[in-house]
Amino acid sequence: MRAQRRGARITSFTKYPTAKCLAEGRDARIDRQEHIRHLMRQVRRLNRRVHGRVKPIGADVTIGQISLLHTLQEMGPLRATDLAHEIGLSASSMTGQIDRLEAEGYVVRHRSSEDRREVVVSLTPLAARVLGESQERMAEELDELFSALSDEEIETVAAIIAKLIG
Repeated sequence: MRAQRRGARITSFTKYPTAKCLAEGRDARIDRQEHIRHLMRQVRRLNRRVHGRVKPIGADVTIGQISLLHTLQEMGPLRATDLAHEIGLSASSMTGQIDRLEAEGYVVRHRSSEDRREVVVSLTPLAARVLGESQERMAEELDELFSALSDEEIETVAAIIAKLIG
């Protein structure tokens, strides 16, 4: 696959059959890797676009922190280790995120009633308010974003994402 460029933006990919890649002295695996890297950049751009527009006004939280707060809202109080696993962060990175959110008043930590060695993280009323505001904006942004797709295309994207996640 070769990226076709217009200015600095990649507009599309042309898929080369393996035989053609070999005939041109190209390695099809490299083209596939380039395509996957491009796809991941596009996913990050999409994520920044959506989260950047839904970030609550006046809330001093990052995209990653909003994701952490949304996870706690959806799943309820979680052990810090479970939260790190769910978000995909290392334990030390999660500790730093929780420290910052706790200092801003968005989460609280407390010891588990079942095992005092475990730390459980939960949302504060402030976080619930901020998340409520961001969810309204998120719904509007997602409606606008997905209006470019048919119901069938949305189902296809959902199926592909589910397949990738496992």
